[in-house]
Amino acid sequence: MSVGSTAGSFFSVRDPILGQTSRGQERIETEVVIHRSRFIGCAAQVHTKEEVTDFIKTAKTRHPQANHHVWAYVIETKSGSFHFSDDGEPGGTAGAPVFGVLSKYRLEKTALVVTRYFGGIKLGISGLIEAYRRSAEETVMTVGIVRYRLYRRYACSLAYHDWKGFRHFLSALDVPEIGITVRYAEKVEILVSIAEEKASRLREELDRYVGMRKITGYSEGEPGFAPDESEADTL
Repeated sequence: MSVGSTAGSFFSVRDPILGQTSRGQERIETEVVIHRSRFIGCAAQVHTKEEVTDFIKTAKTRHPQANHHVWAYVIETKSGSFHFSDDGEPGGTAGAPVFGVLSKYRLEKTALVVTRYFGGIKLGISGLIEAYRRSAEETVMTVGIVRYRLYRRYACSLAYHDWKGFRHFLSALDVPEIGITVRYAEKVEILVSIAEEKASRLREELDRYVGMRKITGYSEGEPGFAPDESEADTL
């Protein structure tokens, strides 16, 4: 497979934060030991080259005594915004295999660093390629893959007797329960988060409700990306 995304969505790793510790937020790391060399992998979602640079710097800071910090990233392939580095390993034996894993799983907006502590035994060209590939793939599988979709938010208020019909429409549109927030007050106050490709149908229905004077209007938020958990870890 080649790296890529569909309109309004992309595949990336989950936000791999373990949580707060005495040293701050810790990222998930995987470790593979091959002939006494330690290969430590770490991945993150990134959106700019500046975020990539910060992520690589953080990996180096966490392992200052390591011999190599091999990395690869893909922000968006159509613009050519992807790159990888062997960081002193023989050309083509380290960065390319790591990038190959990102490509295999069609990941975008993703950076991955594999840190190596040399164990005293040379692995050879094929051994290095396999070691970096294995570490990168284990990192991606451990952190997990999610499709991120572009969503829009809409808010409106309905009379109680109109809520059932509108809720049925949302169900027919396959809007998940997690995308619907309801507050019962003088009217039913609704906040809907919907995938961009379905947004026009929701707007048409809201406009129809306005025309029938069932609602006085509605607000539309700016689009943003959010994980589609229904497709998580299925690649």
